[in-house]
Amino acid sequence: MTKTLMTWLIRLGLATLVLVVAVAVWFGIQSSRNVEVAQPYFEQRLPAVLTGDPADLAPILTAPLRDRLESPQGQPLRDLLTRLGPLESFSQLQYVGGHADIPIETQHFDLLRFSLLGQFRHGRAQLGITLAQPADRDSAPFQIHQFDVQSELAPTGDR
Repeated sequence: MTKTLMTWLIRLGLATLVLVVAVAVWFGIQSSRNVEVAQPYFEQRLPAVLTGDPADLAPILTAPLRDRLESPQGQPLRDLLTRLGPLESFSQLQYVGGHADIPIETQHFDLLRFSLLGQFRHGRAQLGITLAQPADRDSAPFQIHQFDVQSELAPTGDR
């Protein structure tokens, strides 16, 4: 009885290990693919997003983010971006995770969360950006659904 129990426990442990390795490999492949797709988008759009007027950026922002940025709630974030100055470069783009088939307004999107380090004229900031990709993936380009900025220039926790 004990030998059978030990055999099953070893098999269960090995199956769990194989499953963990498979998930880690899958996440690595997804991460690489998502970073590869998002890198050119960030290179093209990020400077404009961080310095532009939300009203002018309407086509590339989801409605909830646009509404937040245009409201008084978005003022601390706009002030922080003004203090940081223009984006000069970014590095360490990392895929953090995602969610599939999330309803936003009248469409469903896949949300892809990224983290990157931005070098601005007046300092550095860690950026967290969520891209919304239409669930059918062929109908429209990415939209920016959320972004957070963490910087030493924001001692009161502006985000």
